[in-house]
Amino acid sequence: MPTALVLRHDPAIGLGNLEQTLVDNGYSISVVDASLKNLAGIDPAAADLLVVLGGEEG
Repeated sequence: MPTALVLRHDPAIGLGNLEQTLVDNGYSISVVDASLKNLAGIDPAAADLLVVLGGEEG
């Protein structure tokens, strides 16, 4: 099963429509809240897909 690692900088921001597309294509999704977790131990190259979400503008 392919894996998707999602780095989220704002807990209010999600994958939106992309989540269902990933699920439909067989991806296992792991979401990491970058603002809450030390990212030093995460290897983004270990996932098949890396998604980096932004935050609210303004």
